[in-house]
Amino acid sequence: MLKSWAVPKGPSLDPADKRLAVQTEDHPFDYASFEGVIPPGQYGAGEVIVWDCGVYCPDEGLEQWPLERAEAERRILAGLEKGKLSFFLRGAKVKGSFALVRSSEAKNWFLIKHKDRYAAKNDITAEERSVLSQMTVTEAKSVPAHRMPAAQLVPTGPLEAMPGTLSPMHAEIGDAPFNDPRWI
Repeated sequence: MLKSWAVPKGPSLDPADKRLAVQTEDHPFDYASFEGVIPPGQYGAGEVIVWDCGVYCPDEGLEQWPLERAEAERRILAGLEKGKLSFFLRGAKVKGSFALVRSSEAKNWFLIKHKDRYAAKNDITAEERSVLSQMTVTEAKSVPAHRMPAAQLVPTGPLEAMPGTLSPMHAEIGDAPFNDPRWI
């Protein structure tokens, strides 16, 4: 299942910003990869894209990484119960240490960026394309729904050491500099 919060203004990389995060119902894990249009009259109606995707781990009191899954789960659940969840995101767009802090109204939380090397003043929400299909929310109205198994979003397999040597990509001669908004 996916624990879910709606963040109306989107996440901020600026530690001075505290963004409202309204806790919603849990969603089935398969929803993590849904892109398309939810019909009018249905809960959550409108266009949907996968804006970011990645992994997370508990952040508070972290002496080693990675934690065993059971210990990570225990810390996340304890943070949710306490009303202060500190976590580290490793997403395609959003990275770094964050906190979700519950307000006096149970469903309302605040998403707060911690000061770290990923803190910035730029508006991360300006990066409006899906990390899966590269379409925008507006384009989702006219593009067929994109479905892939949500399990493909999660890194799997045994941990492997970095190779001892890497072969770099070599420069090539071209007529103009390469420029494509889908590439970093």
